[in-house]
Amino acid sequence: MACRLHLHVVAAVGVGWAAGACLVTDPVPYQPSENIPPIVLWRQMTPRVTPGPFNAVEVPPAQSSIAFTVPILEYNLDDQIDCRVFIDVKIDEPGPDVECASLPPSGSRDREVTFTVSTTAGPIGREPTKCHKVMVVISDRGWRTSGGTFLDVPVDGGGRPVTAPAIVQWIVWVDDEALLPTEQIADCAAVTFPE
Repeated sequence: MACRLHLHVVAAVGVGWAAGACLVTDPVPYQPSENIPPIVLWRQMTPRVTPGPFNAVEVPPAQSSIAFTVPILEYNLDDQIDCRVFIDVKIDEPGPDVECASLPPSGSRDREVTFTVSTTAGPIGREPTKCHKVMVVISDRGWRTSGGTFLDVPVDGGGRPVTAPAIVQWIVWVDDEALLPTEQIADCAAVTFPE
């Protein structure tokens, strides 16, 4: 008798599954995956920086350029990474100052934005100022094509930005060995840069 009862329970469960099954022909609604903006790994950047507004890099007089590397984490593996590099720039001024190559999707979260800034030509070489602000802006959704500033990323139908750009800034001190005894790299902190 115990076996018969056991068989009835199994049969009842089997019938329940059969009755509950149906074919769904309507598309299943889903939410697109959330965009996670690029995350800067500041401890691995070169030149090395510390968190805060004053990240100073001293360039020796014999050095004609300085290379920058900004490692990032990009969780959306199919995103292209775009960057813009500006030197001593005001937000409303057009165009980047230094070439910064886009990174195509790589299938890896670990990516590196790299660029080189000349210290003998371009904005740094032309200016007599010893302190220069170097800024890189990184986006995983590109840039707005019209209106706004160089920092503006595309917006959605409601006018909201589709991502948040990552921004890293350095203060570059070009040491030409013709400095007054009181001038030091720490004096760069007192320089007012355009915002």
